[in-house]
Amino acid sequence: MGDAVPPPAPAFPLGLQAVAFWSDRVPDWQTARQLLRSGSAPAEGEPLRPPPPQMLQGAERRRASPAVALGLELARLALAEAGVDAQAVEAVFTSSHGDVMVTDEICRTLAQDPALLSPLRFHHSVHNAVAGYWSIATGNTRATTALAGHEHSFAGGLLEAALRVRQLGTPVLLVSLDLCPPPLMQALAPARQALGAALVLGPAGTGRQQLTLAVTPASAATPVPLPAWLDGSYQPDLARFLCALARLDDNDPDGIATPFSAPGRAPPGAELRMSLGGQLDLAVAFDG
Repeated sequence: MGDAVPPPAPAFPLGLQAVAFWSDRVPDWQTARQLLRSGSAPAEGEPLRPPPPQMLQGAERRRASPAVALGLELARLALAEAGVDAQAVEAVFTSSHGDVMVTDEICRTLAQDPALLSPLRFHHSVHNAVAGYWSIATGNTRATTALAGHEHSFAGGLLEAALRVRQLGTPVLLVSLDLCPPPLMQALAPARQALGAALVLGPAGTGRQQLTLAVTPASAATPVPLPAWLDGSYQPDLARFLCALARLDDNDPDGIATPFSAPGRAPPGAELRMSLGGQLDLAVAFDG
């Protein structure tokens, strides 16, 4: 008997309706996209602070941790671009370690004077803090997931969001972020850069860019190198996804054909592979 033919990989076609971006080097997607397409680097300077969350008012805004502030503002910007009602969308939030700055502060307090531990800081330290603030700020009572998968968090969140879109037939919000940890936590989370993005994903045929996701056996392919200014976060798959997206432009017929590895236009049908950990990859085809 011949070798059994493996079944085809499950495929999930999607429409990308909006993108919001922030890093501590570049404040928005328009600027990041221009840098990635040109091969340029941002100017040197002090790291940027996360933007204030416009969804929160007064004292709530002042109390928001950096991760909460960044997550809510990215979500607001992406939903505004897509024209999607914040109260009517399901959401997926991913982060490898949550708010590492708050965790570091709590650990220091426990080591030095446990009686000074703040209940407010403790509730910011839980992994779903951003998702919880999102639900409160928007009044959204639909399903919200907070997901962690170490350096594979973005790939896991993208797959979760794709499954939601397929099930619901409506847009789903995906927010993925990780902050730069303080020095004592670098062994746990070796990152030199804060990075976050929000995507609004919808059914195939909607939005400005079409994607197809497939779960496949793990590949030994060498990861695509990243530009130096985007190579220091704990979200390498998110960074590679954004690099790929920046180099797709239907209005630019010219450019370098090598997908995602050099400035220029990546051809439709080019594929980006992200590990889900262990035996599986998530393959993303950019369909033009």
